[in-house]
Amino acid sequence: MTVEAGGTVSGTGNLTVNDLTIKTSLGTISGDDNDGGKSGEISNSNITANGDVWIEIELTQASEASYGWYAFSVPFPVNTMNGVYYQNTPLQNEVGYAIMAYHEDERAAGKYAWKKYRETNLVPGMLYIITVGDTDYKTLRFKKAQGTNLIASNSVPVSYTTASGEGASGWNGVGNPNLQVSHQNDYSYLQFLDHDDNCFRARTAATTDLLVGTAFMVQVAESTENITITTGANDGEGNIALAPAREPKAIENTIFEVKLVNAETNRTEDNLFLTAREDATNEYEIGRDVTKMSMGTAKCAQMWVPAYGTNLCAADFQLVNNKATYPMTINAPSAGTYTISTTATENATLYLTKNGRIYWNLTMGACELDLAQGQNNEYGLVLRAEVPAVTTGIENGELLNGENGVQKVIIDEHVYILRGGEMYDMTGKMVK
Repeated sequence: MTVEAGGTVSGTGNLTVNDLTIKTSLGTISGDDNDGGKSGEISNSNITANGDVWIEIELTQASEASYGWYAFSVPFPVNTMNGVYYQNTPLQNEVGYAIMAYHEDERAAGKYAWKKYRETNLVPGMLYIITVGDTDYKTLRFKKAQGTNLIASNSVPVSYTTASGEGASGWNGVGNPNLQVSHQNDYSYLQFLDHDDNCFRARTAATTDLLVGTAFMVQVAESTENITITTGANDGEGNIALAPAREPKAIENTIFEVKLVNAETNRTEDNLFLTAREDATNEYEIGRDVTKMSMGTAKCAQMWVPAYGTNLCAADFQLVNNKATYPMTINAPSAGTYTISTTATENATLYLTKNGRIYWNLTMGACELDLAQGQNNEYGLVLRAEVPAVTTGIENGELLNGENGVQKVIIDEHVYILRGGEMYDMTGKMVK
């Protein structure tokens, strides 16, 4: 039985097969604009496999051979000496291919975190990167080690390792060991390796499908002991959750995603996530602030918020007087025209600044930028939360009784907010 990429096999009883192959693709990242990430999946089935079991991973959809490193995971143990195949030919580790594993403790110590993997078996639920070099290999097959379980354990170990810089603490490379598409249901951010652009991309966990064999980076707090996976036997959908999961507050549900798009190719090259809370601290908070992972020199434009001694792809800043200000750096590999935009919300307005001045209301629409090659530091972001409206009082231009010193003014059927001696319209723009 072969489960094609994008295909699903679902059953209610026992299923016995002679040979089982599950196909998956690493060509794109789930959540990107092109939305091409796919995998085969098996759900609601009790499978007994009498013969070989494979996961077949397509490393590239291009006509040329694969180059560079690809992040992947396996749903069952795979022997590194006789379990990796190109078509029907077994490949030898460090001859036909090379695999490296991620070591959180090395990164926390400020060392290079990727080490050659020479263990006997690849472990389900762990992140690995593989290269096949200058060859014709575009698709590899990973064979389940004999005598091992088809369904992996529902617990993936993670560790919290302290480091001198808080943004370097607690990072783990993990993967989806389920034979089905799963969903991470905790409030957190995941980072995926974009193989084409040689960079990591951040995604909000709750909106991201984790395909079979998908590998990603997740940062865990000190109290976290493992990541749990449900098989989805009852509802057909597996879930991956940080344990213990963190209760999201209502204000955290308002997340601004800022996108940087190449105007010539119309391709999203990078993204940022921004939140602001009155009770946020002025220091790095795991699960809210996220360090931007790096593979070296990216092939696309990158943007980040420099703070707390690190570069952030998700920044949660303190909201003071309904305002939060984010510095921003954009690094362009070459000079060109880009557009920057954001998601809209009823709760706040996001402004783009240039040289410290309000330059564009991103909530109203995208802004076109001409970027120089290298770092562009003149831009920034300002998030202004909407002042709570007051619903009682007298109209016709008179001041209305407000809460916490806030007053609403209605002049010629237009509503304004008076706060701290300054007047704002309902978009948060100061009226002079």
